[in-house]
Amino acid sequence: MEKYFEGFYFDMAPLMSIPLYQQTKTRDFIYNKDFDTNVSTYEHEAMANSFNANYLKPDNADTPSILKTTFTGKVGNADNVNINAYAFDAQKRLTYVSKLGGDGLFHNVPVYWFEYVPVEKQTKMMIEAKNSSRNEFNYFINNGAFSSIINRLSEHGACLYERGLFAVLLNEAISKNDVDSINNVYKENSTIETTIGSEQIAKGIQKEIDEIRAINGSNIEDVERLVNKLNDKNIQSKEVEASDDDIKADDKKLNIEEKKNDIDDEDDSNE
Repeated sequence: MEKYFEGFYFDMAPLMSIPLYQQTKTRDFIYNKDFDTNVSTYEHEAMANSFNANYLKPDNADTPSILKTTFTGKVGNADNVNINAYAFDAQKRLTYVSKLGGDGLFHNVPVYWFEYVPVEKQTKMMIEAKNSSRNEFNYFINNGAFSSIINRLSEHGACLYERGLFAVLLNEAISKNDVDSINNVYKENSTIETTIGSEQIAKGIQKEIDEIRAINGSNIEDVERLVNKLNDKNIQSKEVEASDDDIKADDKKLNIEEKKNDIDDEDDSNE
């Protein structure tokens, strides 16, 4: 409840503090037609970023993903949305650079570096406004009928309830029948006078805690993966010859060193 009023406060703050917002009529009022989406596109992106990052992460990605959403269509009161995840695969490279050494000779110096190759992944999501509560949602995700529908639609059984919105990651775009199935199960269970036990609530809360830990741990896994790549011996190497400018600069440096050594030798002989 506290989170709900906090979200409501920050949603209303711009409207109450900026007069121009209060003087401007909405688009649906002006043109007398409905919005294209049931849920705000900003909420689409906010809900996408609330899911476990590993569910949306592209294959071989070594960096955190940037998520962008695209609305694809309405299904009753729900929205079908595509989540596009953009990240990079860090591929280790080895380059040999020819440099002048202190002994006056050129040496090939190994330089290790990463080439960041873009990778992408698209995941489908359904999002719908639902008049419910967190406790009810925690009960339903442990309910057999509700869980079986979610597990059939989602590979990881990934679903969320936040700020009066319900979202689930999908294997494919959801149909009207599947949306109705979810709503019917939710409605049937809500009409039954059921006392939600503390054990059921605890299970739901523990599942959310595991999700949060997985999200926060994803960056650590990315770092460990990069370290493992750095220690990997099976890497691509590429030799790079020194340019003419580098050689000229090194020759000039070598001549200065030789002249300095000749001066030092003359001083020693005079002594």
